[in-house]
Amino acid sequence: MVVAKNDESHRRLAKQFSSREVHKTYSRWSTAGPSRIAAPFKPHQPPLQKRTRMTTKGFGGRDAVTHYVVKRKLDAP
Repeated sequence: MVVAKNDESHRRLAKQFSSREVHKTYSRWSTAGPSRIAAPFKPHQPPLQKRTRMTTKGFGGRDAVTHYVVKRKLDAP
């Protein structure tokens, strides 16, 4: 999680994200699954439109591919 403490920090962070200078790392808990997810995504649509959410449902949107490495498998149902 990244938080800007003031307007100047926010502007600099926004510039780094838009120029793709920031490397993001995500963690996920899973019992199984692929090591690659490919799906187009687009803004959440009405009737329950939520402006801060994205969706892969429906047609259209920008192509997105996520690659990940399984670090540990859980023995869970």
